[in-house]
Amino acid sequence: MLLLVLFLLLFATLVLMVVRRRYIGRLTSLATLLAVAMLMIWMQDNGLLPGTQGRFSDSRPHTSLDPPLPAPPMPAPPMPAPPMPAPPMPTPPMPTPPMPTPPRAP
Repeated sequence: MLLLVLFLLLFATLVLMVVRRRYIGRLTSLATLLAVAMLMIWMQDNGLLPGTQGRFSDSRPHTSLDPPLPAPPMPAPPMPAPPMPAPPMPTPPMPTPPMPTPPRAP
C-alpha cells in the first residue's frame, strides 16, 4: 500500500514538472527522494539489503549484519588405505649351462 501511495506521489510530481514548469529543482529533488524510498522498500522486500530476508538473499554477499552462517557439516573420516601387497619374491638367476670343451687334437 505504501508503494502505491509513493508511486502516486511520484507520478503527481512528474506531472507537475511537465505542466507547471516552475520549481523544477525542488520538484526534481522530491521526485528523486520518492523514487529512492520506493527502491529501498523494494530492495528490502526482496532481501537485497543487509539484515533482510527475501528471495534474493542467497545471491548477495554475506555481511556482518546478517545472522551467522550454519557450520559446515563434519567431513566423513577418511577410509583406511588398503594394505599394500607384498613385493614379489625375486626369481633366482638361471644357471648358465657349462661351456662345451673343444675337442682335443690327436
